Amino acid sequence: MADTDSLEAILDAHARWSQGDTRRGRRALLEGWSLADQDLRGRDLKNADLRNTKLDNADFGGADLRGADLTGATLFQANLENVLLSGADLSDADLRNANLKGADLTGAELWRTNMKGAIITPDVLHRALGCRLA
Repeated sequence: MADTDSLEAILDAHARWSQGDTRRGRRALLEGWSLADQDLRGRDLKNADLRNTKLDNADFGGADLRGADLTGATLFQANLENVLLSGADLSDADLRNANLKGADLTGAELWRTNMKGAIITPDVLHRALGCRLA
């Protein structure tokens, strides 16, 4: 489990960095952390480094993960409802039983992503895969 105070400081600094404040902010580098069961609803995690991070049962409802690197992350049973994941790298990620209702996966990298049992609507999946609808 992550130290809540240090995680909060990292997430706040990342939000400032993401909004262009490079003096007081810095990119979140959370590779390999365990953030299972964390409440990350509505967080700005654009372009965050979450490679190989344990995010099982985390609640990301409404969070912004555009461009985030989630390569090899485990998001088993995570709540990703209405999450912005466009351009995110989910290669080798574990999204089993995750809730992806209303998520934006446009342009996301899904190479070898395990989505078994994930809750995902056909329109979200079609946009993620770049399918052309007739």
